[in-house]
Amino acid sequence: MKKEMKNLAIGASMAAALVLGSCSGGGTSTFGTYQSPSITVAHFLDSLNYVDGANPLNESELELDINQTIRSAIPGEDDYFVIWDALYGEYKAFSLQYLRSIVYYDFYRNNFDATAQEFRDIEVDDILNGDVNGEATGTDYEVVTEEFDAFGNFLWFEGVNSFEIYEDETETKDVALMAGRAQSEDFIRRSAKLSMSMKLPFDTAKALVSLGDTANEMLKKGSSKGELTQADQDALTKGMLEFTGTSMTEILEASVDEDKKEVVLDKIADKIGVSSQRIEAELLPMFNIK
Repeated sequence: MKKEMKNLAIGASMAAALVLGSCSGGGTSTFGTYQSPSITVAHFLDSLNYVDGANPLNESELELDINQTIRSAIPGEDDYFVIWDALYGEYKAFSLQYLRSIVYYDFYRNNFDATAQEFRDIEVDDILNGDVNGEATGTDYEVVTEEFDAFGNFLWFEGVNSFEIYEDETETKDVALMAGRAQSEDFIRRSAKLSMSMKLPFDTAKALVSLGDTANEMLKKGSSKGELTQADQDALTKGMLEFTGTSMTEILEASVDEDKKEVVLDKIADKIGVSSQRIEAELLPMFNIK
């Protein structure tokens, strides 16, 4: 019924366009190239399901709206959203500005169904050209994958082509907060790498990477000023004890004494739940510790 009603509506619009064209004296229809500059995420999803012939049990669905994606919060980026694409059985991210720029052939502007159909046609062409995961750079649209930590907890959607992160593990909805987080994607990636390689809980991995970053910043500041302040030293000591179970003194002694190094590695291993061999082989190099 929905398809029949839409076909009737489209037919009526075409007929009206033809009549108006002939009444104006030109005698021609208004068929030509158009865009849908006012299409919304909801419009696109509705039309995509329509042109795909989806049924209620197998429809494409919205996963993240434009105000829920980290990438949208990055200055200079488009407004991106993520859907479950039921037709291809995968997650995809789209630029709303890209969809609004799609040119299609029809009788009128803002034909959302025509925009959706034109996108599917573009997508098929991309696949035939070898771009099976979407537009090559991921700027317009791309397939995204679900990323998990070592314990199977969902972290974020990540672009297959762009490697952009579309959502962090906290599923935050505050755009201002996400904008700040967007500037720390490197921190998230390093934490995820540490979590997966060391089989650590993601929160523990973040804490360790944060501790390493804090120590590096303080050491840089100490180098420029001649020495660390007492407050800096206290903060580092507290952080060291909290996350590794060792003090700064022990760390410094371990750097020049092989026996003490083994003791410190064992203490850290007990604290975070991995072997001392793995810490020495994988963790210390990440912090540039010999």
